[in-house]
Amino acid sequence: MPLTPQKFRKVELIHRAGLASARPAAGDVLVGTLYFSTDNGVLERSDGTVWAAYSVPPSTGVTAHHATHEPGGTDPLVGATWLAQNNIFTGDKQKIEAANPMFQLYQSANPVNTRRTRMEGFGDFYISHVNDADNAYQTRFTFKRDGNFALVGGLFEYSRTFAMGEWQDIPFNAANFVGTGGMTFTATAGAIGSNAYTIMGKTVLWNFAGGPFTLSGTPSNQLLMTLPAGLTTSRQVQSFGQINQGAWELALVTSSSNQLSVYRFNTANYTLGNVFITFQFIFPII
Repeated sequence: MPLTPQKFRKVELIHRAGLASARPAAGDVLVGTLYFSTDNGVLERSDGTVWAAYSVPPSTGVTAHHATHEPGGTDPLVGATWLAQNNIFTGDKQKIEAANPMFQLYQSANPVNTRRTRMEGFGDFYISHVNDADNAYQTRFTFKRDGNFALVGGLFEYSRTFAMGEWQDIPFNAANFVGTGGMTFTATAGAIGSNAYTIMGKTVLWNFAGGPFTLSGTPSNQLLMTLPAGLTTSRQVQSFGQINQGAWELALVTSSSNQLSVYRFNTANYTLGNVFITFQFIFPII
């Protein structure tokens, strides 16, 4: 069979792509040639005479239907995660594996530089507040591998307004100082040298030093002082302090309910006149 040069020329045009206006005539290409028009997305096939559509134009193709595959759709994807949808992970282990893995929370409605929080593994485990640019730490909590915790600030327990171990001054109130029997126990703000407390868990440490206070009326062996901040002891506790009515001597200090009692160690009556009192008292609270 003799070779036909014209057919060899047509081979160069098999399966072409370009603008629709650049498409060759159907008779100038081999039967079965495909041509894709890049400007309208149409794919056509030559039968040697005309170009016939070989695919449906995108404008009349499959309708976008991603919503049907989303949670709540008619055909939701199973096991998929979504960027803008709530996800539920049912596997018992989820892992982020990297040299320094990090998980971030970004609270977009917060004021500037109060939006970003990081949780990261970097030898120890850290929870940190950082600035919005993510290049400066503001506060950091560290859970060390040896079991210790490291805090930049204080630890607030039981919804208290001050951190554990921080000392709180007790405002002066003359009604917190009471005599018993017929004896009057009079205190003034200027006579208070130290009156403060701190709390750790359910344990209170109260430090008191002051005087001279005035005792008048009928002598008695018991002075009452109200426990700080409306606290109530959970059990009776006894400790020691000192009083001075001319010389320092040992005092017995006990707590019951919301009051503390101060006795001379020998339980004898106080002498009317001036008295100085000092103690450090530890007691449990409800």
